[in-house]
Amino acid sequence: MTSPWTEARFLSRPNRFLVRVVRGRRAFSAFLPNPGRLEELLLPRAILRVCPAPDLRRKTRYDVLAVRSGEEWVSLDTRLANATLAAALDRKGLPEFEEFRRYRREVSALGSRFDFLLEGARRCWLEVKHCSLVRDGTALFPDAPTERGVRHLEGLSQLARQGDRAACLFLVVRSARSFAPNEATDPAFASALRSAARDGVEVYARRGFLRGRNLLVGRAIPTEL
Repeated sequence: MTSPWTEARFLSRPNRFLVRVVRGRRAFSAFLPNPGRLEELLLPRAILRVCPAPDLRRKTRYDVLAVRSGEEWVSLDTRLANATLAAALDRKGLPEFEEFRRYRREVSALGSRFDFLLEGARRCWLEVKHCSLVRDGTALFPDAPTERGVRHLEGLSQLARQGDRAACLFLVVRSARSFAPNEATDPAFASALRSAARDGVEVYARRGFLRGRNLLVGRAIPTEL
Protein backbone atom coordinates (compact mmCIF):
# COMPACT_ATOMS: atom_id res chain seq x y z
CA MET A 1 0.00 0.00 0.00
CA THR A 2 1.53 3.34 -1.01
CA SER A 3 -0.95 5.69 0.75
CA PRO A 4 -1.21 6.04 4.57
CA TRP A 5 -4.39 3.95 4.47
CA THR A 6 -6.61 2.02 2.14
CA GLU A 7 -10.35 1.39 2.10
CA ALA A 8 -11.83 -2.06 2.66
CA ARG A 9 -15.29 -3.43 3.34
CA PHE A 10 -16.23 -4.95 6.66
CA LEU A 11 -17.08 -8.66 6.60
CA SER A 12 -17.16 -9.91 10.19
CA ARG A 13 -15.80 -9.45 13.70
CA PRO A 14 -14.49 -12.79 15.01
CA ASN A 15 -13.61 -11.23 18.37
CA ARG A 16 -13.46 -7.83 20.04
CA PHE A 17 -10.10 -6.89 18.59
CA LEU A 18 -10.18 -8.57 15.18
CA VAL A 19 -12.18 -7.90 12.02
CA ARG A 20 -12.25 -9.56 8.63
CA VAL A 21 -12.35 -7.17 5.69
CA VAL A 22 -12.20 -7.43 1.92
CA ARG A 23 -10.49 -5.21 -0.62
CA GLY A 24 -11.10 -6.15 -4.23
CA ARG A 25 -10.99 -9.94 -4.23
CA ARG A 26 -8.65 -10.19 -1.26
CA ALA A 27 -9.99 -10.85 2.24
CA PHE A 28 -7.73 -10.33 5.25
CA SER A 29 -7.75 -9.72 8.99
CA ALA A 30 -7.11 -6.39 10.70
CA PHE A 31 -6.58 -5.40 14.31
CA LEU A 32 -9.45 -3.35 15.76
CA PRO A 33 -8.11 -1.18 18.62
CA ASN A 34 -11.52 -0.67 20.17
CA PRO A 35 -13.28 -2.94 22.72
CA GLY A 36 -16.70 -1.30 22.25
CA ARG A 37 -19.66 -3.04 20.68
CA LEU A 38 -19.79 -0.64 17.70
CA GLU A 39 -23.02 -2.27 16.53
CA GLU A 40 -24.30 0.91 14.87
CA LEU A 41 -21.02 1.39 12.97
CA LEU A 42 -19.75 -2.07 11.97
CA LEU A 43 -22.63 -2.78 9.64
CA PRO A 44 -22.46 -5.33 6.80
CA ARG A 45 -20.23 -4.02 3.99
CA ALA A 46 -19.37 -0.86 5.93
CA ILE A 47 -16.34 0.94 4.49
CA LEU A 48 -13.28 0.95 6.76
CA ARG A 49 -9.97 2.71 6.53
CA VAL A 50 -7.13 0.35 7.38
CA CYS A 51 -3.44 1.20 7.80
CA PRO A 52 -0.29 -0.92 7.69
CA ALA A 53 0.69 -1.96 11.21
CA PRO A 54 3.92 -0.43 12.55
CA ASP A 55 5.27 -3.88 13.46
CA LEU A 56 5.41 -5.98 10.30
CA ARG A 57 6.19 -9.10 12.36
CA ARG A 58 2.72 -8.96 13.85
CA LYS A 59 0.19 -11.61 12.86
CA THR A 60 -2.34 -8.99 11.73
CA ARG A 61 -0.61 -6.72 9.23
CA TYR A 62 -3.18 -3.91 9.37
CA ASP A 63 -4.91 -1.70 11.93
CA VAL A 64 -8.41 -0.28 11.59
CA LEU A 65 -8.35 3.52 11.65
CA ALA A 66 -11.93 4.59 10.92
CA VAL A 67 -15.33 3.65 9.53
CA ARG A 68 -17.54 5.59 7.14
CA SER A 69 -20.88 6.60 8.69
CA GLY A 70 -23.05 8.72 6.44
CA GLU A 71 -20.93 11.63 5.28
CA GLU A 72 -18.26 11.42 7.98
CA TRP A 73 -15.31 9.25 8.89
CA VAL A 74 -15.50 8.05 12.49
CA SER A 75 -12.32 7.24 14.39
CA LEU A 76 -12.27 3.68 15.74
CA ASP A 77 -8.76 3.69 17.21
CA THR A 78 -9.22 4.45 20.90
CA ARG A 79 -5.42 4.70 21.31
CA LEU A 80 -5.48 8.02 19.47
CA ALA A 81 -7.47 9.80 22.17
CA ASN A 82 -4.60 10.20 24.63
CA ALA A 83 -2.11 11.24 21.95
CA THR A 84 -4.65 13.77 20.71
CA LEU A 85 -5.14 15.26 24.17
CA ALA A 86 -1.38 15.38 24.74
CA ALA A 87 -0.94 17.36 21.51
CA ALA A 88 -3.73 19.75 22.54
CA LEU A 89 -2.13 20.25 25.96
CA ASP A 90 1.24 20.91 24.32
CA ARG A 91 -0.16 23.75 22.24
CA LYS A 92 -2.32 25.12 25.10
CA GLY A 93 -5.41 24.32 23.05
CA LEU A 94 -7.66 23.40 25.98
CA PRO A 95 -8.81 26.45 27.97
CA GLU A 96 -10.06 24.10 30.71
CA PHE A 97 -6.46 23.21 31.54
CA GLU A 98 -4.41 26.19 30.38
CA GLU A 99 -3.18 26.96 33.92
CA PHE A 100 -1.00 23.84 33.97
CA ARG A 101 2.62 24.11 32.88
CA ARG A 102 3.44 20.45 32.39
CA TYR A 103 1.92 16.99 32.50
CA ARG A 104 2.82 13.37 32.96
CA ARG A 105 1.08 10.44 31.32
CA GLU A 106 -0.07 7.12 32.77
CA VAL A 107 0.40 8.06 36.44
CA SER A 108 -0.75 5.68 39.17
CA ALA A 109 -2.72 6.64 42.27
CA LEU A 110 -5.19 4.87 44.57
CA GLY A 111 -4.65 1.57 42.80
CA SER A 112 -5.53 2.93 39.34
CA ARG A 113 -3.54 4.38 36.48
CA PHE A 114 -4.81 7.69 35.17
CA ASP A 115 -4.22 9.06 31.68
CA PHE A 116 -2.73 12.39 32.72
CA LEU A 117 -1.48 14.21 35.79
CA LEU A 118 -1.36 17.94 35.04
CA GLU A 119 0.97 19.99 37.23
CA GLY A 120 1.19 23.68 38.05
CA ALA A 121 0.23 25.66 41.12
CA ARG A 122 -1.98 22.67 41.89
CA ARG A 123 -2.53 19.23 40.36
CA CYS A 124 -5.27 17.89 38.11
CA TRP A 125 -5.90 14.22 37.39
CA LEU A 126 -7.40 13.74 33.94
CA GLU A 127 -9.06 10.74 32.31
CA VAL A 128 -9.85 10.75 28.58
CA LYS A 129 -12.57 8.60 27.00
CA HIS A 130 -13.04 7.92 23.27
CA CYS A 131 -16.78 8.13 22.49
CA SER A 132 -18.20 6.86 19.18
CA LEU A 133 -21.85 6.10 20.02
CA VAL A 134 -24.38 8.79 19.02
CA ARG A 135 -28.17 8.45 19.13
CA ASP A 136 -30.60 11.22 18.23
CA GLY A 137 -27.82 13.77 18.35
CA THR A 138 -26.60 12.76 21.82
CA ALA A 139 -23.19 11.16 22.30
CA LEU A 140 -23.34 8.29 24.79
CA PHE A 141 -20.59 6.55 26.76
CA PRO A 142 -19.95 3.71 27.20
CA ASP A 143 -21.36 1.47 24.46
CA ALA A 144 -20.50 -1.61 26.55
CA PRO A 145 -20.28 -2.01 30.35
CA THR A 146 -16.91 -0.89 31.73
CA GLU A 147 -15.88 -1.82 35.26
CA ARG A 148 -12.52 -0.16 34.63
CA GLY A 149 -14.27 3.08 33.74
CA VAL A 150 -16.25 2.96 36.99
CA ARG A 151 -13.03 2.44 38.97
CA HIS A 152 -11.46 5.44 37.27
CA LEU A 153 -14.42 7.63 38.21
CA GLU A 154 -14.35 6.41 41.81
CA GLY A 155 -10.64 7.22 41.95
CA LEU A 156 -11.18 10.69 40.49
CA SER A 157 -13.89 11.30 43.09
CA GLN A 158 -11.54 10.41 45.92
CA LEU A 159 -8.77 12.61 44.51
CA ALA A 160 -11.20 15.51 44.19
CA ARG A 161 -12.33 15.06 47.78
CA GLN A 162 -8.68 15.16 48.84
CA GLY A 163 -8.29 18.61 47.27
CA ASP A 164 -6.80 17.97 43.82
CA ARG A 165 -8.56 18.97 40.63
CA ALA A 166 -9.92 15.95 38.79
CA ALA A 167 -11.56 15.77 35.38
CA CYS A 168 -12.97 13.36 32.82
CA LEU A 169 -13.02 14.45 29.18
CA PHE A 170 -15.06 12.59 26.58
CA LEU A 171 -13.68 12.92 23.05
CA VAL A 172 -16.74 12.51 20.81
CA VAL A 173 -15.62 11.29 17.39
CA ARG A 174 -18.97 11.75 15.59
CA SER A 175 -21.27 14.70 15.02
CA ALA A 176 -23.31 15.30 18.19
CA ARG A 177 -25.16 18.14 19.87
CA SER A 178 -24.58 16.99 23.45
CA PHE A 179 -23.09 14.25 25.63
CA ALA A 180 -24.71 12.06 28.29
CA PRO A 181 -23.76 8.86 30.14
CA ASN A 182 -25.27 5.73 28.63
CA GLU A 183 -27.70 4.81 31.40
CA ALA A 184 -29.33 1.97 29.47
CA THR A 185 -26.09 0.13 28.73
CA ASP A 186 -24.12 0.80 31.92
CA PRO A 187 -26.16 2.24 34.80
CA ALA A 188 -23.20 1.75 37.15
CA PHE A 189 -21.03 4.03 35.02
CA ALA A 190 -23.80 6.62 34.71
CA SER A 191 -24.28 6.62 38.48
CA ALA A 192 -20.53 6.85 39.09
CA LEU A 193 -20.22 9.79 36.69
CA ARG A 194 -23.01 11.73 38.40
CA SER A 195 -21.55 10.94 41.81
CA ALA A 196 -18.11 12.07 40.65
CA ALA A 197 -19.55 15.35 39.41
CA ARG A 198 -21.16 15.94 42.81
CA ASP A 199 -17.76 15.32 44.42
CA GLY A 200 -16.21 18.04 42.27
CA VAL A 201 -14.91 16.03 39.31
CA GLU A 202 -15.14 18.21 36.20
CA VAL A 203 -16.89 16.58 33.24
CA TYR A 204 -16.14 17.84 29.73
CA ALA A 205 -16.99 16.70 26.21
CA ARG A 206 -15.27 17.85 23.04
CA ARG A 207 -15.67 16.99 19.40
CA GLY A 208 -12.90 14.90 17.87
CA PHE A 209 -12.44 14.66 14.12
CA LEU A 210 -10.07 12.93 11.74
CA ARG A 211 -7.65 14.71 9.49
CA GLY A 212 -5.68 12.12 7.59
CA ARG A 213 -4.47 9.63 10.19
CA ASN A 214 -4.61 12.20 12.98
CA LEU A 215 -7.42 12.73 15.46
CA LEU A 216 -7.85 16.40 16.36
CA VAL A 217 -9.71 18.16 19.17
CA GLY A 218 -12.56 20.47 18.24
CA ARG A 219 -15.27 22.48 19.94
CA ALA A 220 -16.77 21.85 23.36
CA ILE A 221 -20.09 19.94 23.54
CA PRO A 222 -22.68 20.44 26.32
CA THR A 223 -22.85 17.65 28.89
CA GLU A 224 -26.15 16.38 30.30
CA LEU A 225 -25.66 14.38 33.47
